Amino acid sequence: MLVGPSKCRNEDYIRINVKFASRVVTLGHILSYVPVPFRPFVAHLIYPPSDKRHLYNHLKPMIDERRTSLDSGSDTTVESDDYLKWLVEATRNKPDDMDIVLRNMHMNFASIHTTGLICTHMFYSIACNQAWQTEIRDEARHAMKEHGWTKKALEEMVKADSFIKEVLRFHGVSSVALTRMAVKPFTFADSTTVPAGTMFCAASRAIHFDSAKWVQPEDFDPFRFCHAARTELNGMVTTSYDFLAWGHGRYACPGRFFASYELKAILAYALVNYEIFLQGGGACPKIHWFVAACMPDSSATLGFRRRPGGAT
Repeated sequence: MLVGPSKCRNEDYIRINVKFASRVVTLGHILSYVPVPFRPFVAHLIYPPSDKRHLYNHLKPMIDERRTSLDSGSDTTVESDDYLKWLVEATRNKPDDMDIVLRNMHMNFASIHTTGLICTHMFYSIACNQAWQTEIRDEARHAMKEHGWTKKALEEMVKADSFIKEVLRFHGVSSVALTRMAVKPFTFADSTTVPAGTMFCAASRAIHFDSAKWVQPEDFDPFRFCHAARTELNGMVTTSYDFLAWGHGRYACPGRFFASYELKAILAYALVNYEIFLQGGGACPKIHWFVAACMPDSSATLGFRRRPGGAT
């Protein structure tokens, strides 16, 4: 999706991107306390530029290859139709290879930590209930029998979609959403005025647990969104004033469509091929909070037991 099948399986490339994704949040938090003139210096101390050069060395040959193919008109293969190619194509009139590398790093950051957090919450939740596993597994097997590993099959996994949406409601990645900064003084309809530079956001977790908006919001109901008649408004990617996991409005997360397919594919593959359980049994692991971030318990251990006929 981002750089093609060969590079995305390169362990060194993966290591550097994960390292960047894990450090950038902490770095941003630290830099918020540093006076603006000193931020570049402090940033280089915490995250040295050597990793950027290392990633540049990984991607430079691929950038050159895609640029040559585009210039010659010979790039017609589906395999090379990835994010890296799109960046090369978008910058043909003003090529800047380091800028392409940095944009790729930022895209990896946007997708790695959020998907990783939700996947962990997802597996912790499903490991606590074998009946849920059976229902979603049966649905996935039926969809794949009809359509194979295709987009159509994933779209028919209604229970998987509902389960992941409930994970997003019940846990999510943050207790707030729609974080914005006023670029000029702004007055709301109730006459509240905020000066330029004011940061504000919506309390998404409070909304997701509001009993006036949700039936028994304190209970994790995996098939909550299957109870009503199935419409597009129930889908995981649909945003509303009551469901803010992806944000809302014009600037709702643009990657949520890809993320929804990714999460459903991961869940379906895991359940079709494995039984998932918590090592040592017990209740579902508790969440922890880092400022506004909802963090899964890093001390819990998941077990995967291969099912008969499962993948090797």
